[in-house]
Amino acid sequence: MHKLKKIVIIPVYNESENISELILSLEKICDICIINDYSTDNTLEILKQFNFIHIIENDCNLHISKSIQKGFKYAIKQEYDLIATMDAGNSHSPSDLENLFKNHNYDLILSRRVSKKNIPIFRDLISKIGNIIFNFLYLKKGSQFTFIFDSTSGLRIYSKKSVSNILENKIVSKSFGFHMESLYRANAYKNKIVQIPIDYNFTGSSFTLKSLLDALKTITFLIIKS
Repeated sequence: MHKLKKIVIIPVYNESENISELILSLEKICDICIINDYSTDNTLEILKQFNFIHIIENDCNLHISKSIQKGFKYAIKQEYDLIATMDAGNSHSPSDLENLFKNHNYDLILSRRVSKKNIPIFRDLISKIGNIIFNFLYLKKGSQFTFIFDSTSGLRIYSKKSVSNILENKIVSKSFGFHMESLYRANAYKNKIVQIPIDYNFTGSSFTLKSLLDALKTITFLIIKS
């Protein structure tokens, strides 16, 4: 029986306080690829202390979308079967990632944040509004579900097929809109999708006005494409 190759892609920016704990918690779950998004603190120095991770260094701050795409290309080149993404700030539980990997018969394994701790009301409201708009487009396109509960969650696992499908397209989003756009692309290619509940602990966010505008730009693009 073929043993599935698993990897998690994690973009990081100035995560010196959290990154060591996260890496150690993931060591026995899967391989690890860290994209250092031009951190200005000592994140890179800390990363280089771990000889079992793969590090991709950005020459400038590229943000989440392009960083994840770099990780995707590395994973495809290395012939990984399951390619996960997650936040760097310890908001996602490694045990939840491990549980998601158990659903490897699907092309896209989405996490659904059913238990949310410490998340600001405004931040949660923005996610919910974005999710409602996304579902309108998703259902219009033809979907496998009556509703996607969490289109913006960053903890998810893609199959090699799904990542290859996504990389065939020019990605418009530059920031958090990537999570919606990649899901939209996966659905368009009829990838098999499943939604798995997780716990989520908000520990801070790089979500800014610029990120919000990027998400709106992504939604506008998807509306035009629909």
